[in-house]
Amino acid sequence: MSLLLFFLASFIIVFESYNLFVIRKENALIKMKDSKELKLLLKIGKIDLRKKDLKKVVRSLAIGNSFIVAVTATLVILLKNYIDNFYLWLIATALFGFIILIPLIIFTYKVISKIIEKEG
Repeated sequence: MSLLLFFLASFIIVFESYNLFVIRKENALIKMKDSKELKLLLKIGKIDLRKKDLKKVVRSLAIGNSFIVAVTATLVILLKNYIDNFYLWLIATALFGFIILIPLIIFTYKVISKIIEKEG
Protein backbone atom coordinates (compact mmCIF):
# COMPACT_ATOMS: atom_id res chain seq x y z
CA MET A 1 0.00 0.00 0.00
CA SER A 2 2.81 2.41 0.82
CA LEU A 3 4.42 1.71 -2.57
CA LEU A 4 1.19 2.66 -4.30
CA LEU A 5 1.08 5.91 -2.35
CA PHE A 6 4.73 6.55 -3.20
CA PHE A 7 3.97 5.90 -6.89
CA LEU A 8 0.99 8.25 -6.87
CA ALA A 9 2.87 10.97 -4.99
CA SER A 10 5.82 10.72 -7.39
CA PHE A 11 3.52 10.86 -10.40
CA ILE A 12 1.59 13.87 -9.11
CA ILE A 13 4.71 15.81 -8.10
CA VAL A 14 6.41 15.32 -11.46
CA PHE A 15 3.26 16.06 -13.45
CA GLU A 16 2.42 19.19 -11.48
CA SER A 17 6.01 20.40 -11.90
CA TYR A 18 5.64 20.04 -15.67
CA ASN A 19 2.26 21.73 -15.49
CA LEU A 20 3.53 24.63 -13.42
CA PHE A 21 6.88 25.26 -15.12
CA VAL A 22 6.27 24.21 -18.73
CA ILE A 23 2.66 23.84 -19.82
CA ARG A 24 1.34 27.04 -18.25
CA LYS A 25 4.26 29.22 -19.38
CA GLU A 26 4.20 30.22 -23.03
CA ASN A 27 7.98 30.76 -23.29
CA ALA A 28 8.75 27.38 -21.78
CA LEU A 29 6.17 25.74 -24.03
CA ILE A 30 7.83 27.25 -27.09
CA LYS A 31 11.25 26.10 -25.86
CA MET A 32 9.87 22.55 -25.62
CA LYS A 33 9.85 22.43 -29.44
CA ASP A 34 13.64 22.07 -29.28
CA SER A 35 13.74 19.65 -26.34
CA LYS A 36 15.27 16.23 -26.76
CA GLU A 37 12.23 14.62 -25.14
CA LEU A 38 9.85 16.01 -27.72
CA LYS A 39 12.21 15.21 -30.58
CA LEU A 40 12.47 11.62 -29.35
CA LEU A 41 8.69 11.35 -29.05
CA LEU A 42 8.22 12.72 -32.57
CA LYS A 43 10.86 10.37 -33.92
CA ILE A 44 9.54 7.25 -32.18
CA GLY A 45 5.93 7.98 -33.09
CA LYS A 46 6.57 9.53 -36.52
CA ILE A 47 4.37 12.47 -35.53
CA ASP A 48 4.16 15.69 -37.53
CA LEU A 49 4.07 18.46 -34.93
CA ARG A 50 2.74 21.02 -37.43
CA LYS A 51 -0.59 19.17 -37.49
CA LYS A 52 -0.85 18.85 -33.70
CA ASP A 53 -1.58 21.22 -30.83
CA LEU A 54 1.75 21.75 -29.04
CA LYS A 55 0.12 22.15 -25.63
CA LYS A 56 -1.71 18.81 -25.93
CA VAL A 57 1.44 17.03 -27.10
CA VAL A 58 3.50 18.48 -24.24
CA ARG A 59 0.76 17.57 -21.74
CA SER A 60 0.81 13.98 -23.06
CA LEU A 61 4.59 14.00 -22.78
CA ALA A 62 4.32 15.27 -19.20
CA ILE A 63 1.95 12.44 -18.30
CA GLY A 64 4.29 9.92 -19.90
CA ASN A 65 7.39 11.30 -18.22
CA SER A 66 5.59 11.38 -14.87
CA PHE A 67 4.72 7.72 -15.35
CA ILE A 68 8.33 6.87 -16.24
CA VAL A 69 9.74 8.66 -13.19
CA ALA A 70 7.14 7.19 -10.84
CA VAL A 71 7.65 3.62 -12.07
CA THR A 72 11.44 3.88 -11.95
CA ALA A 73 11.44 5.44 -8.48
CA THR A 74 8.97 2.86 -7.16
CA LEU A 75 10.99 -0.05 -8.53
CA VAL A 76 14.18 1.38 -7.03
CA ILE A 77 12.49 1.72 -3.64
CA LEU A 78 11.16 -1.82 -3.98
CA LEU A 79 14.72 -3.01 -4.58
CA LYS A 80 15.64 -1.68 -1.12
CA ASN A 81 13.61 -4.53 0.39
CA TYR A 82 16.02 -7.07 -1.09
CA ILE A 83 19.40 -5.39 -0.49
CA ASP A 84 20.43 -4.45 3.04
CA ASN A 85 23.88 -2.97 2.40
CA PHE A 86 23.49 0.74 1.55
CA TYR A 87 26.44 0.95 -0.86
CA LEU A 88 25.45 -2.21 -2.67
CA TRP A 89 21.87 -0.89 -2.87
CA LEU A 90 23.14 2.41 -4.29
CA ILE A 91 25.13 0.66 -7.03
CA ALA A 92 22.31 -1.79 -7.78
CA THR A 93 19.70 0.95 -8.02
CA ALA A 94 21.86 3.01 -10.37
CA LEU A 95 22.35 0.03 -12.67
CA PHE A 96 18.77 -1.19 -12.34
CA GLY A 97 17.42 2.33 -12.87
CA PHE A 98 19.27 2.75 -16.14
CA ILE A 99 18.43 -0.76 -17.32
CA ILE A 100 14.70 -0.24 -16.75
CA LEU A 101 14.67 3.38 -17.92
CA ILE A 102 15.47 2.93 -21.63
CA PRO A 103 12.80 0.29 -22.43
CA LEU A 104 10.29 2.18 -20.29
CA ILE A 105 10.91 5.41 -22.23
CA ILE A 106 10.56 3.68 -25.59
CA PHE A 107 7.39 1.81 -24.56
CA THR A 108 5.77 4.89 -22.99
CA TYR A 109 6.61 7.17 -25.92
CA LYS A 110 5.18 4.63 -28.38
CA VAL A 111 1.94 4.49 -26.39
CA ILE A 112 1.79 8.29 -26.21
CA SER A 113 2.37 8.62 -29.95
CA LYS A 114 -0.43 6.12 -30.68
CA ILE A 115 -2.79 8.10 -28.46
CA ILE A 116 -1.81 11.38 -30.12
CA GLU A 117 -2.35 9.87 -33.57
CA LYS A 118 -5.81 8.56 -32.58
CA GLU A 119 -6.88 11.98 -31.37
CA GLY A 120 -6.01 13.44 -34.75
